[in-house]
Formats: sequence, structure tokens, C-alpha cells
Amino acid sequence: MSSLQSLYFSSAKPFHINTRTPALWRLLTTSCACSNPTPAENAHSDDFREPFPGLPDNFSGHTIEDTVALDPGKLRVDSSISSRIPDLEHLISRSSTESPTQVRQIHARILRTGLCQFPYYRTKLLSLYANHRCFSDAKNILSFEPDIISFTTLINASSKFNDFENILSVFSRMLKHGLFPDAHVLPSVIKACAGLLAVKIGKQVHGFSLASGISLDSFVQSSLVHFYVKCDELVDAHKLFDNMIERDVVSWSALAAGYARKGDRVNARKVFNEVKNLGFQPNTVSWNGMIAGFNQSGCFLDAVLMFQQMHKHGFKSDRTSISSVLPAIGDLGYLSTGTQVHGYVIKNGFAVDKCIVSALIDMYGKC
Repeated sequence: MSSLQSLYFSSAKPFHINTRTPALWRLLTTSCACSNPTPAENAHSDDFREPFPGLPDNFSGHTIEDTVALDPGKLRVDSSISSRIPDLEHLISRSSTESPTQVRQIHARILRTGLCQFPYYRTKLLSLYANHRCFSDAKNILSFEPDIISFTTLINASSKFNDFENILSVFSRMLKHGLFPDAHVLPSVIKACAGLLAVKIGKQVHGFSLASGISLDSFVQSSLVHFYVKCDELVDAHKLFDNMIERDVVSWSALAAGYARKGDRVNARKVFNEVKNLGFQPNTVSWNGMIAGFNQSGCFLDAVLMFQQMHKHGFKSDRTSISSVLPAIGDLGYLSTGTQVHGYVIKNGFAVDKCIVSALIDMYGKC
């Protein structure tokens, strides 16, 4: 078991929960009575020193919107305090492009003036440290009156740099402080689970979103679809997509491409052809996902047919689609088709692309 697999919500349920069953009702009514993972489950946890605590003890913690509604003053300092340090705001805005050393100097100044008690300045510091990828310094700020805004800032900043392990580490710490994750946090956490292929953790996060009602958020739903597709859990991904409140071309493309990568030609084409009933149109990314997916799974003829269908529907190939279809053409030995694609490459100025040139050489070599 990997270190990441030791982090999970101990009482949250996976995707297939029936909301009408007593099991889910018990989850909803006892979600604050969660036990921590056993020592055996955490035996391999090297990346994270703290065990994943499960759901917060105070399940009714405040979201970002709750914090603003309860006390708007928490988001900015009093003007009388701010007037005593007129150049601090200027230093903070300028330091976004400066060195980490200068950010630490600003941090020291904020500590000396006592301004670290205000979420506004803590969030500013977290953003500055995150921009320089100084996540260890940023985590130190969380020790001072941690709040949902600070944790959200650091988690989303880590997501921007695809620092997935750090996301789960900060999320674990957030739960331990009894802070309630909301729809601003979960998409980044789900993205981290997908990036690390942490299926068990992702399913527990999904179960938590169901119990809390956050699963109704469109961004959370889209993130979950991508998570299940990335982890090759296509049945769950398809169920989620069918029940999405606002289905979009991105989630639809990901699901169709997922089936193509798995070599499931029937479901891939079925999902792809359903677009006419969904109220939106495929884009170039949609076609590229299908072509690359079929090529990756060895369905070379399907890849070539999708490439031809793409042009038939008025879409122009780009570097990605050409690089994906040329290997399939080579494996099929379709020299005539490969020559036509080569002419398209020259006509559209793609002959300078190293990946395409390499794919052309490989195609001619196989033919």
C-alpha cells in the first residue's frame, strides 16, 4: 500500500451509495463521529506525518461564504492599523515578482506589527510564498489561527503547480483543524487524487461530497468525472456524467476519450455520437482525444477513421491530431493516406514541427 492510500475518510462511502438506504442516512447523521485510520493503515505513510483524520469533529465549520457573511471585517485590516504602515501594501504588491528572501522580510515585518492575526495579510503571504513555490514557509503560516481561506489559498496554489502530494497533505491538516471543505477546495483535492491515481482516497472524497451536498456543484461533478476517467473507472465516470446537472463538452470529451484509450470501441463511439443530443458541439480537443485514444489502445483503423471524420465535419487537424494519426497510418501500412497527410503537413506549415517530422519518418519506415 502506498503512503497516499493510507489517507482516506474513514466513514465516507464510495460513489455507488443509494441515497435512500439507511447506510447513507447513518453517514449523514453520524458524519462527525469518525475514527482515524488504524496504525497498520498508516504504516507506510512516509510522505505525510499526520494521519488523515477523517471528517472534522465540528462538521458545521464555516465555508468561505459563511466567513464573509459572519464577519466581513475579517477579510481586511482596520484602516487605523493600515495607516501606520502605508508602504506595506506597496511592498506586498511589488514582491509578487521579487525573490523569496524579500517575501520572508515582508513576513517578518507583518509578524512584528502584529498583522498576522488578520486573514487578509495571512492570505497575501500564502499567495506570495505559493508563487515562489515556497510551500514549507507557507505551511508555517497555517499554524497561526488557521482558517478556511488560508487553507483554500494554499491548496489551490499547489494545484496550479500540480503539487499533488502537498495538496493532500494540506487537506489532511485542514480537516484535523476541524475546518469544513467546500466547493472551492474539493476540485483541487480531486485533481490531486486523479494525478496520483489515488483511487481509494478519491472515492472517499466523493463519498464526503455526497454526504455534505457539495457533489451537486458543477465544478465538483466535472472534477469527479475526470478523476474516474483518469483512474480507468469508466463505469463510475459514465454514471456521474449521466447524472450531471450541467453536462459540458470537456467532461463529455474526457469520457469518450477514456473509452477510446481502453479500446472500448463500442462505448467510445456511442458516447461520442451522443453529442447531438447534449446541446453542444465537439471541438478540436474532442477529436484529438478520440484519435489519440484509439491509437494508444491499438485500434489503428478507428483512429484513421476518426481523423477522416474530423475533416469531413469541417474541423482542421492540428499538431496533436497529426502526431496521433501518423503512427496509426504506419501500423496499418496505408502509404497513400500517409502521403496525403504529409501533403497537408507541408501545406499548413507543420513541417518544422519536430514531433510531426519524427512521426512522418516512422510512418514511411513502417510502410
